[in-house]
Amino acid sequence: MREKLSLFKFALKSPRTALKLAEGAYEARGALLAKLVEVLEPEVKRPWHSWPDKELAHYVYNVLVWEKTAKWREDGSLSLRAKPKPPKIFMPEVADYLPAAAELIERRLIDALEGRRKYFIDKEQLLLYARLLDNLGYNWWRKLALSLLLPPDLRMRGDAVIADVGAGMGLSTVALLELTRATVIAVDPLEENLEFVKDYAALKRAAHRVKVVKGYAEDFRLEEPADTAVMLNIIHWCNSPQLAIRNAAANVKPGGWLAIAQAVIDEKGAWVGIIPAYLLGAPRLPPTRAELYRMIREEGLKVEKGYLVSGELVLAKVPAQGV
Repeated sequence: MREKLSLFKFALKSPRTALKLAEGAYEARGALLAKLVEVLEPEVKRPWHSWPDKELAHYVYNVLVWEKTAKWREDGSLSLRAKPKPPKIFMPEVADYLPAAAELIERRLIDALEGRRKYFIDKEQLLLYARLLDNLGYNWWRKLALSLLLPPDLRMRGDAVIADVGAGMGLSTVALLELTRATVIAVDPLEENLEFVKDYAALKRAAHRVKVVKGYAEDFRLEEPADTAVMLNIIHWCNSPQLAIRNAAANVKPGGWLAIAQAVIDEKGAWVGIIPAYLLGAPRLPPTRAELYRMIREEGLKVEKGYLVSGELVLAKVPAQGV
């Protein structure tokens, strides 16, 4: 049975955590919005469809309209209503996250709109990526998402195996090691990332519980199927999101779980926090909520739980006969 847990309902279950989420979202949203307006102010008289990256331009313009800092003109350009003032930052998690995210908007947004996005080709890019992902705020959200998604009995099993699909440099892998007793198989296409995973696990004295597999989400193969596969904010990094979900589920035992924590574009609004990841070189913007659930269901997976907590968290069951 699917459980839809909004922030309001979450507040009834865990008031302190819900308040932390709400305050953090307010501070981060306000600061990033102010930076976005600062960078775009000289450019918004240009129609969104005149930018080479039309998808990004339309989304960014929608953010400004949704946040009531601008309004549409008939030609697809914007007129600014007012320049928002950045809020005071009180939460250390937000203070730790903002510098990298704001830097990405300041240094990369116009280039991206012009179709000149950078990818993982130099140390600077890798450093920016690491700074964006390894901060108090995102690490806290990562652990919260996994603690909500993973069934308690799975977390307690020492013989369980969890595949961390798109492990990157090991932050999600270490979170899984800390939250469970399972063996964690880190899956990533970059050899250097897998070396990071092994080194990071060794620092945490958990190297004996980590294995690594080189491969993309769309084509990796495990020697034996896992009890659960976890996909943490990787859908927008996949060249074929549908195939990535299909393949992750195919590497899970029949009756096992696929746990997805994913930023989504809300059909009713726009979230400025989605922009930094795209500026890092993600192949696409995140899916809408409807698109994410459609892809999951098209693979024959049964959605057991769904949480809307600073992103969409989905726990889906792999059919007993497998995928």
